[in-house]
Amino acid sequence: MSSNKQSMMVTLGIIIISTVSLIMSIHSSYTYLATKNTMIEEMKQSSNITVSSLRKNVSNLIEAYAVNEYDHLVYNEMEPKNIFAIVVEDYKMGKILGRGAYTSGKIRDDDGTLIDFNAKSDKQRQQLETCYYSNKYEITAASGEKLGSISIFISDNEMKRKTE
Repeated sequence: MSSNKQSMMVTLGIIIISTVSLIMSIHSSYTYLATKNTMIEEMKQSSNITVSSLRKNVSNLIEAYAVNEYDHLVYNEMEPKNIFAIVVEDYKMGKILGRGAYTSGKIRDDDGTLIDFNAKSDKQRQQLETCYYSNKYEITAASGEKLGSISIFISDNEMKRKTE
């Protein structure tokens, strides 16, 4: 009977350890997913606030053909935040240049420094295509005329760093 008791104790120990391990794994997974979802929602909310602010200010600058001014505005919005890129398409300046749109904006290079967006760069276009989150918004004048669009791109590097 003594070996039966030991066998039963070993079995009970294995069941308890397995149960505790399973519960800890489920809890860790839940916490990870909850943290990740919270970060995603914060990221989207922050990008919506940024774009909302930019759309209002950039529309006036597009109407005034002030490309340098809205480039500075984009830079100032991006610098303190974890936004990967903001691209502005200006239809009015595009008409003057004989194109559909004049494209400008800012993008982060490999070391995180903000540089001018170059629409002809295959590397930059590839980076934008692989971003974790992106959204494009129309820019309209008070009269309702379409002036251009603004696109925001966010990478998941910050999220990965915080969830590791």
